[in-house]
Amino acid sequence: MKSILRYVKNFIVDNDRKSLFQITKDLYKLRNKGTLHYFTCLMYKKNAGDIHDYLSRNEYKSIIDKLYRKGGEHPILQNKNNFREFMQKNNIPISKTLGKIEKENLYIYDGIVLEKLSKKNILENLVKYSKGKSLFIKQVDGEGGKSVFKFNDKTNFEDVIIDLNKDYIIEYELIQHDELNKINPYCINTLRVITVNFNGEIKVPDTFFRMGTGKSYVDNGSSGGIFVHYDIHNNSMDKVAYKLPESGGNSYYKHPTSGVKFHQMVLPYPEEVICLVTKAAKLFTDIDLIGWDIAFTPDGPLILEANDNSHIVMMQISCKGIKSNSIYNEVFKKYIR
Repeated sequence: MKSILRYVKNFIVDNDRKSLFQITKDLYKLRNKGTLHYFTCLMYKKNAGDIHDYLSRNEYKSIIDKLYRKGGEHPILQNKNNFREFMQKNNIPISKTLGKIEKENLYIYDGIVLEKLSKKNILENLVKYSKGKSLFIKQVDGEGGKSVFKFNDKTNFEDVIIDLNKDYIIEYELIQHDELNKINPYCINTLRVITVNFNGEIKVPDTFFRMGTGKSYVDNGSSGGIFVHYDIHNNSMDKVAYKLPESGGNSYYKHPTSGVKFHQMVLPYPEEVICLVTKAAKLFTDIDLIGWDIAFTPDGPLILEANDNSHIVMMQISCKGIKSNSIYNEVFKKYIR
């Protein structure tokens, strides 16, 4: 009940919503399909498109329960250290990594192994081996920007919360392409690219661009970031970005920090990104749908990570309903009524 009231409050004060009369009509049309997803998928927005193109709550749940991770968490996609090693083995460009933490051991990727360290010892050694560069410490199975810490020689050790019973990857901070810095220079803003595999043929049904806000160093929607639909095939951005409903569901026609407008904005390397994810997706014959997070550097695109359970709500909001997309319709046809 509290979650419903929170969503209702968000849309009542939303200047970008439909009229209350239209919202009432929409809810009446959806009365037999459940109505909570009307709010969680931001269907009350003026730019939401046809409400019948959106998955119902039962369809959404069926995909999550029967398609996503039907064999359990993917051993490569769900573990950032395994993913790094697999990508490097197959010559796929990824972010540069200093090392990893496994339980109480620190591994630096030039043959140095330091065993049975305390948290303080680990962080002191990271200061030593980073040589003044900023790092990101990420829990290998973390999601949504959680358990990610930006770290350098000026960081207060008490602000870094790591569990020595968990595993972490340690990446160097990337240099972001200037065009992305114009939008938001405070974090690496990534493009989520969805790939699907049709009998060995890789297709890209949708992409959406994710941005941090304020001075946050993560861009994840689950951590308060915003996202906007991006047509990679025509290199053109949509006009409205959104926050996820649990973060307020706000609409943004320009970036709230930089003031850059989104409408028809272009991004670097669209063809290179498609080639990159196509090459990478072909390596995974055991999974049909993957969400890739692409970073833009001055030297080209690279893959930060990939997901075996790409965020369906963000996918729905981005393409204005899963059923509006012919490729998604084919992928999810077993679960769509």
